[in-house]
Formats: sequence, structure tokens, C-alpha cells
Amino acid sequence: MNPALKAYYGRLPRNISHYGGFYTMTEENWPLIGPMGVEGTFVVGALSGFGTMAACAAGKLCAAWVAGSDLPDYAADLSLQRYENGPLMTDLSALQSKGVL
Repeated sequence: MNPALKAYYGRLPRNISHYGGFYTMTEENWPLIGPMGVEGTFVVGALSGFGTMAACAAGKLCAAWVAGSDLPDYAADLSLQRYENGPLMTDLSALQSKGVL
């Protein structure tokens, strides 16, 4: 996925392997991307088990928040602001599946 990592081939310690990590997720299993409660702080987190697949899009969306650029219509739904959207949260809590990988 990243050709620049070839520089590390053959230089990694032996007998060490990493198969995964701790997959953080929100109750509704949607990522958190955008501003936090303290001015000037932002989050890209709770990517659950799909972080590698979503990382580039999540980073682009967060960069738009940071830069004050135009945001897509769904930006607030992926930020902490979604918890203030009663109808959305009602819909999400009623889902039978959270899409857990």
C-alpha cells in the first residue's frame, strides 16, 4: 500500500508480529470526524475495524473542518454534532445491525 515502506524491508525485528489493534467504536458504529469541545481541537476516531479503508476520506473531511472549507452535507452527521440531532440518533438506535465487521 505504501511503496516508501520498502526501506524497512529486512530491518524489522524478527519474531514480532502485529495482527490488529484495539478497534474503538461509538455505540452506533459511526466514526467521529470533526471539531471537539475545545476550540481548535479536532478528532478522527472511532473508525472501528475499517480505519484503513476510511482513513484517507476521514483525513480529507477533518482537514476541511480544520481549514474552515466547505463541508459536505453529511459532515455534521459524522461529527460530535450528530448527538444533538434527535431524529438521526433515533433512527440509528433503531437499526437492527450496526455493520460491525
